[in-house]
Amino acid sequence: MVAVPSGKEWFTVPQVAGMLGVRTQSIYDAVKDGRMQATGEGWDRRIHASDVLTYAIHTGRNLDPIVTEMQTIAGEIEVRKLAGWVLAAIGLVWLLTKFKE
Repeated sequence: MVAVPSGKEWFTVPQVAGMLGVRTQSIYDAVKDGRMQATGEGWDRRIHASDVLTYAIHTGRNLDPIVTEMQTIAGEIEVRKLAGWVLAAIGLVWLLTKFKE
């Protein structure tokens, strides 16, 4: 079994699927294809909040309901930390689009 980091900013595949409004298999496929980063394997697989937000931005989703759902699930994620992840994800997507040009 692979050790999975603990913390409120890590989410299970079903949680991420619910946040993004997709099937769990879609999340497993995104991880397998390299479109989303994850740690662990099988039931122990976890996805970091920053990776969820990066994927959401990259796929053109509205971040407001996703962030709200993250806060509901995690309960105690600091708003400043979450805002930092959102900004980092936006910056990453911006850089990726610049490299494609």
